[in-house]
Amino acid sequence: MSLTCPVCESTDLISRSTGRRVGGTIGLVGGAAGGVSGALRGAALGAAGGPMGAILGGLLGAALGGGLGARAGDAVDTHVLGRCECRDCGHIFTPADAR
Repeated sequence: MSLTCPVCESTDLISRSTGRRVGGTIGLVGGAAGGVSGALRGAALGAAGGPMGAILGGLLGAALGGGLGARAGDAVDTHVLGRCECRDCGHIFTPADAR
């Protein structure tokens, strides 16, 4: 069974993922900054790693932060912003509202 718009009953729908994109981007940047910062702090305390540790810390932080941000954005899309948009009438809704 395909989704239909609850207003005009059209099946010409597109999926919106505004929260996922924004959350993923914020998480990516924050995670990268946190990873680099943690690696540099560890290097200042005498832990091995140096520049390569900062790069690896930044990459790992970016991956984890981006993933968590995207999951949080999915929740915002589902519960707040709406996940579907009707191309015929422009109505934005969640799949639970659809018929």
